[in-house]
Amino acid sequence: MLKKVAFIAAAGLALASSSASAAQVTSNFNVAAQITGTCTLTSAATLDFGTQVSASSQINQTQDLSVDCTSGVDYLIGMDLGGNASGSVRRMASGGNFLNYEVFTDAARTLPYSAINGVNNGQGTGTGSAVNFPVYGAILSQSTPPVGTYTDTLVVTLQY
Repeated sequence: MLKKVAFIAAAGLALASSSASAAQVTSNFNVAAQITGTCTLTSAATLDFGTQVSASSQINQTQDLSVDCTSGVDYLIGMDLGGNASGSVRRMASGGNFLNYEVFTDAARTLPYSAINGVNNGQGTGTGSAVNFPVYGAILSQSTPPVGTYTDTLVVTLQY
């Protein structure tokens, strides 16, 4: 029995002496990530001017778009002229009848939205959270067109 104990002790010393003389090599291991900017655009409702009996004076309405961009991402919002435009005049249609309107980037309603390559675009910088972006609409003062439900569709572009 004494021989077994001596053998176990000798084996332990052999392991200890071999680990003390082990070589060691190091190397760098790189870690990387890239965060890309992204944005979403949500238009949950209609810019609804309600029921009107006349268009002889300007009728104003406001509706929000929701823009959600990665923090620090700059963006532009543009709008086309809609599906019923005549030249640069936006128009809602009811059959063959039209009602002129405009959408603006400012509450004073002096800067009409333009396409992305135009001069009047909504703009901002992402915060990482959704931000409401107001669209200021106006039915322009004009002769009241015939009775009907007038509609149009604008294509909104978010560039980032």
